[in-house]
Amino acid sequence: MRVTYADGLQRKSGRPVSMKDEGSGADGEHQGDSALSLHLLLDNRPWMAYRCLNDSRWTMRFVSLGALALTGYPPEMLTGETGLSYRDLIHPDDREQVRLGVQAALNEGTTFRLTYRIVTASQDIKWVSEQGCAVYADSGQASGREGFISDITDRIASEQALRDSAKRARTRAYQLVRPGETLTTSPSPSG
Repeated sequence: MRVTYADGLQRKSGRPVSMKDEGSGADGEHQGDSALSLHLLLDNRPWMAYRCLNDSRWTMRFVSLGALALTGYPPEMLTGETGLSYRDLIHPDDREQVRLGVQAALNEGTTFRLTYRIVTASQDIKWVSEQGCAVYADSGQASGREGFISDITDRIASEQALRDSAKRARTRAYQLVRPGETLTTSPSPSG
């Protein structure tokens, strides 16, 4: 699959200018629906696919339509030099940890997987999971990154509720033990 953008990595109206399938199916015929499949994959999911520069602003060059549901901002507000910086959406307390995690992975040439918070357009805080990798220039330097970012707020809330429930159960169990008795518990799965 070859994807051509209006200006190198730039997007025009939030979509690639053209997509051409350079392969063929098992029967040797051209797979004409590849462009449609890619469009459906990128634009109809609850996550955001992206490609950005490896600069201090994390300048986005491509953002899927999932950006709106994830961040509250339409893709065109997040892309280009004048767009809102994705770095600024990262919760201030998490920015340095995210930057260090990404740069460490890029330096090692590995995929990065990070969990952190973002602040949405409506000022809500969401927990996200990001997985990405480097995009290399001809010089061999990491010139950008690409990956996926998904909302895991519900999962984080469920995990916290489970920890809170287990803590309350242990506290209640200790309250039920009669003086002189010993309560033994097995360790929780999370340690």
